[in-house]
Amino acid sequence: MTTRLAGPATYFLPFNQGHNGGAGNPPDTKGRSYRTAYLWEEVLQRDSLLDLLARFIHLQVEEKRDDAGRKVKKETLIFPRYHQLEAVRDLVARAKTEGPGQNYLIEHSAGKPKLKQSPADHQKMNAIIDRPVSNFGDLAKADPAEAEVLRGKILAFSSLYGFLSQIIPYQDSDLETLYVFLRHLASKLPKKGGSPSYQFDDEVRLDYYRLQKVSEGSISLSEGTANKLDGPSSVGSKVAREEEVPLSRLIDVVNERFGTDFNNADQLFFDQIVEAAMADANLRQAAIANPGEKFELLFKNLLEALFVERMDQNEEIFARFMNDKAFQGLVTNWLATEAYSKLRNSND
Repeated sequence: MTTRLAGPATYFLPFNQGHNGGAGNPPDTKGRSYRTAYLWEEVLQRDSLLDLLARFIHLQVEEKRDDAGRKVKKETLIFPRYHQLEAVRDLVARAKTEGPGQNYLIEHSAGKPKLKQSPADHQKMNAIIDRPVSNFGDLAKADPAEAEVLRGKILAFSSLYGFLSQIIPYQDSDLETLYVFLRHLASKLPKKGGSPSYQFDDEVRLDYYRLQKVSEGSISLSEGTANKLDGPSSVGSKVAREEEVPLSRLIDVVNERFGTDFNNADQLFFDQIVEAAMADANLRQAAIANPGEKFELLFKNLLEALFVERMDQNEEIFARFMNDKAFQGLVTNWLATEAYSKLRNSND
């Protein structure tokens, strides 16, 4: 399923029903040779399509600034997955027949896209937090010491849970809910009088940490006969550069260097990334006005956004790109070089 046709760079999201706990669709119930009749017989049926347009399809508009400081708007049309659509409709139907106050469990597999919050969601969240904030203010007036004890417990729990959740898998949804609530509550509590307070959680965050011993040895010079050193044979310095390889061999180079087993389907993913990047008007202008080194810096910012948008399309490459700096640097350089070359040639 796609909400925008962009030639080879068209981005498709899965819209299958699933079959036997895996991908794909179950056999047709009427014995037909194709398995996609549910699209026009169910999803795109008149009442269903009107319900999609009214309640599910959402146009998200994000306003950002480019490298020149100009405001640009990015529009993304969000369409539900089949299982999301089915789950919501099933819950609504059950609520109508069984009434409110029932508990339901929705199982969702890994790879869930990041939830998008609307202004209405933020208003509801703030309305929930405003009451305890007011109660805290009343407590601070009646007993300032007790209020500071409560503030300390809130901050201590948030810090401890935030740290432990990075290394210990939690299964308690109530603890997670409490953590999210207290983290937002702490940011809205009245400031303590006197010295200013600082909250660095949102500005300084340790995402990844790894301590690894690479090698051990001695750097002392051993005795013996020194080898002859040849002087420079030409003016300038010799910088080791890797042999240029066309994009069609990028997967082979990545597999050889990092021990991965990416295939032609993964290379198609990279090709689509390049095509999508070349469709960006600001990037096309940057290719005309900048040398390759500066273009790569601009390309890197766009590339990360394109990877995030397509994280569900190839989760293995996405995870490796975001977590492995060496892998990220190699892929960024190759894709930037390919996009720059194509854009420059198209303008000649």
